[in-house]
Amino acid sequence: MTDTSPTRSAPIRVDLVIIGVVIVLAIAALAYVLSQRQQALRSSPSGLDGLQVWLTSQGGNVQSFSGGWLLDPDMIGLLVLPVYDTLPDQELAAPQTTEALLFQQDENDLEWWALHAKIDEVPTLIVLPKWRSGMRLTGIAHPALLVEEARLNRILQELTGEETTRLSRSRKVFTALPYRDKAGAVLTAELYAAQLFDGRACDPIIGGGTETLLASCPVAGSDRSVLILSDPDLLNNHGLRLGQNAAIAQDY
Repeated sequence: MTDTSPTRSAPIRVDLVIIGVVIVLAIAALAYVLSQRQQALRSSPSGLDGLQVWLTSQGGNVQSFSGGWLLDPDMIGLLVLPVYDTLPDQELAAPQTTEALLFQQDENDLEWWALHAKIDEVPTLIVLPKWRSGMRLTGIAHPALLVEEARLNRILQELTGEETTRLSRSRKVFTALPYRDKAGAVLTAELYAAQLFDGRACDPIIGGGTETLLASCPVAGSDRSVLILSDPDLLNNHGLRLGQNAAIAQDY
């Protein structure tokens, strides 16, 4: 005899549905927190939001990208990539005290493979870190809040493959470096507690020799080159207003 009774569907596991919803909400909440943190960083003294506003006001086609969608490499003239991680590939540990937060040297996590992927895909300007979290939180650019030189040296050498590419910090309060713009006029980059590097293995654009600020440098293990800016204060919200930094950013 044939069984003609309707097939019963499996009962819905309400507990699994609830768990799934909780996971989705947790992921959404984490994404929101991370996006808010990144926005706070971009608008802080050590961020680059001011650069976008300035260049856009001067007629530049500038867009901010924080992830979440694909970019067309053919539409990017230059990717400005600020680095806020002095120890790429190492997970950022959450500070447990206010003092630890102020002296924290990394603002987010960066993977070397992701950095190299961007360099390989589009023309890239790497903006090295300079300030600890305390500068962002207090708005005070104090020498005690500078990140460790040894960490920056490792980043430089990892990027270029050149052991002689090392960082140095000026002993002068303010440092002025000349830059010749496209029209042939000489502009002045002005930096507080200037953070420069040995660019003798690179093609200097601002500065030169052991006092290079901006240069086109080789990429380790590649035939490509990458622009390296050793002192983010040339372009960030803190330093863009100094000297003729804003005019230099617009010209370059």
